[in-house]
Amino acid sequence: MNATRDNYTEVRKLTENYVREKLTTYLTNRIHPIQLSDEDFEHGVDIGVSILETKWPQIGMYLGGDFVKAVCNNDLMEAVGRADEVNRQLLHFHCQLLYNFTPNKLLK
Repeated sequence: MNATRDNYTEVRKLTENYVREKLTTYLTNRIHPIQLSDEDFEHGVDIGVSILETKWPQIGMYLGGDFVKAVCNNDLMEAVGRADEVNRQLLHFHCQLLYNFTPNKLLK
């Protein structure tokens, strides 16, 4: 599903739901749990969506910031240097999300 100005809200919602589900599973299945506030969880979801939209422009209309670009460019040193406290904890999740995602997963 390609994002256009007419359907961006719908595609964004699908992407958010996908990332929210994957982040919940990731946090639940960890041996050493990461404790995130609701605000930090939503921040992680927003960054996850931004990563997917930046890597696959057909599902989004906006490019991410420096941290997101570093993750998408597979630049570990830059990503760690640009990450805030929440994204430092979620860097492994963001990498898994990026590695395991294809745009057709939104249609399932």
